[in-house]
Amino acid sequence: MGLPTNKDMQKPESIIIGQIAYSKNKEEISLATYVLLVKEEENEEFVVYKFGPDKDRLGKLRLNKINGEPEEIEKVPGTTTNFYYFTAASKLIRILKEGDGVFPDTTSYAS
Repeated sequence: MGLPTNKDMQKPESIIIGQIAYSKNKEEISLATYVLLVKEEENEEFVVYKFGPDKDRLGKLRLNKINGEPEEIEKVPGTTTNFYYFTAASKLIRILKEGDGVFPDTTSYAS
């Protein structure tokens, strides 16, 4: 008896990876992503945001406003990937480039 093959395995009805949900039934497939960002500190050189799937599980990142480089300061508790960090950093870089560098107190990414 060897390892199971793809033929032997059944596809799950739903999978949750971070805050991305993949649900499958006979008629529909849906994907959802949400990342909350809350500004903690800002000066001429950088802005610091807390970020994560909800207000109870937040990591922290700093974005250098001069060169656009993000830095993860704290990981989102209970996560094993950089999904929330990359999503939050992308949102802040977009604000820096397209929003005249005006950073809101609270924002989010949803798709």
